[in-house]
Amino acid sequence: MSIFSAYARKDFKLGILRLENRLLFQLSSKDEIVPLPKLALNLRYYLQFVAVKNVLELQIGADMTYNTKFYKQAYAPELGLFYNQRRQEYGKQPYFDAFINMQWKRASIFVKVENVLQDMATKDYFSADYYLRPQRSIRFGIFWPFYIKHTKQLW
Repeated sequence: MSIFSAYARKDFKLGILRLENRLLFQLSSKDEIVPLPKLALNLRYYLQFVAVKNVLELQIGADMTYNTKFYKQAYAPELGLFYNQRRQEYGKQPYFDAFINMQWKRASIFVKVENVLQDMATKDYFSADYYLRPQRSIRFGIFWPFYIKHTKQLW
């Protein structure tokens, strides 16, 4: 059997607007053995700008993932294995996340709303057969690296 895949990426920068586009096209010679979506998109569109000079930089935008319908694998937790299923096709449903990223001096801070369109579209939000993707939720985090700057060599 063989798998053909082609990947394309094109990023655009128009002032403060950033458009990151990734496209994956793939074909499996034996779809019943290795099921794959024919087309998968990952789009990230955001505004990036300096809010306070030398202090705060912001990114405000959204991520979108999409793939054509295919038979996603099912998961057997008692065995810890994935297996092929032919009962239900999944896909053809966009999945949106909205985000705000902040770079405040050395600290990186983010706020993300996952699955923004949860109740506005069909309920096809599965990562595997019978396993839902995360429901609408808000995530936030801070990454703040601390380090000690050595002024003299210790050896």
